[in-house]
Amino acid sequence: MYIQTICVGNIETNCYLVSGFKPGNGQIPGILIDPGAEAERILREVAKKNLKIEAILLTHGHYDHTGALEEVRKALNAKVYACDREREVLADPAKNLSGDLYVFGPGHGTSFSADVWVKDGDVLELAGLRLKVLHTPGHTEGSCCYYEEAEKVLFCGDTLFYRSCGRTDMPTGSMQQIAHSVCQILFRLPDDVTAYPGHMNETQIGYEKIYNVLAKYASWETDI
Repeated sequence: MYIQTICVGNIETNCYLVSGFKPGNGQIPGILIDPGAEAERILREVAKKNLKIEAILLTHGHYDHTGALEEVRKALNAKVYACDREREVLADPAKNLSGDLYVFGPGHGTSFSADVWVKDGDVLELAGLRLKVLHTPGHTEGSCCYYEEAEKVLFCGDTLFYRSCGRTDMPTGSMQQIAHSVCQILFRLPDDVTAYPGHMNETQIGYEKIYNVLAKYASWETDI
C-alpha cells in the first residue's frame, strides 16, 4: 500500500495520496483524501507519482479539508465521495466555515457537494483497496473515517488525533458524539491499526486507547 502525506494550508491539513499499488514506471490508480488547500501542489504530486485518481474522499466538510476541492476535482475529472450526513455542512458556508475570516483568512462563502454520498458500513473498492466507511459524528454531524482492514490503516479526519480529538464547538459538533465515535467505534478496531488524521502525525489505535484525552471516558461511555 502506498500512502503519501501532503501537509497543506495555514492550518496544516493532512491531504493524502493513497493507492493499493506502489508507484513504478507506469500509471497506477489512486485516491485523494481531503484536498484542503494548495491545489497546484497537490496536482504536481499526483503527476509526479503518475497516479490516475479514481476518487476524492472527504472525511468532513470544513473548508480546511475542502479548500482545493473544486480545482482538483476539475483537473482530475474525479468523483467526490462524502458521508450522506454531511450534505448540510458541505452546502452551507456558515457551517463549512468557508467564510470564516478568523479561521481561514479571506473566505469565499463556498458551497460544496459530492458526486457519491456514502453511509456507515459502505465498502468502497477503489485503487486496489477496500475502504469501509465508518460514520463518526462529533467534529461534525457527517464526519466519517475510511478503514482498510487488510492493511490495518484508518483515515480518520478530525475525529481522532494523536492523544486528542477534533474540536466540537463548531456547527453540528458534539462532545458527546465524538466521545462515542472514538471510544465505541474507533477504539474497537485492532490495536495495531495505524490512524492517519487530518492534522498532526499518525498514531496507533492501541496507543490512543491508553493515552488519548478521551480514553478515560471509555469505561463509562457505553451509557451515552
